[in-house]
Amino acid sequence: MQAIANQKAHHPLGFVNPLYYRELGTSALNDIKAPRTPLYEARANYVNGVDATDGRAYILRQVDVQTTTIHSTPGYDAETGVGVPGEKFFSAVPGRW
Repeated sequence: MQAIANQKAHHPLGFVNPLYYRELGTSALNDIKAPRTPLYEARANYVNGVDATDGRAYILRQVDVQTTTIHSTPGYDAETGVGVPGEKFFSAVPGRW
């Protein structure tokens, strides 16, 4: 996303963390919220770890995102930091960076 923003700005943007924090709570960033209940994930993995020539192994696993991945709190989570680019992310680039 930053590479695309660099292209839009026509110059390297450098350290952009201050912009991300200024954009919290706007439509430029989407705060990730962990689900209230665990989710299930179905996966098809290559047996040899590279390609399907040796077959696939199928698994179904429960993902409790609060204890195993996201560790979400309002405004911040361990996976995405302050959030993921939202609807107005690139329009935040010209005047503020």
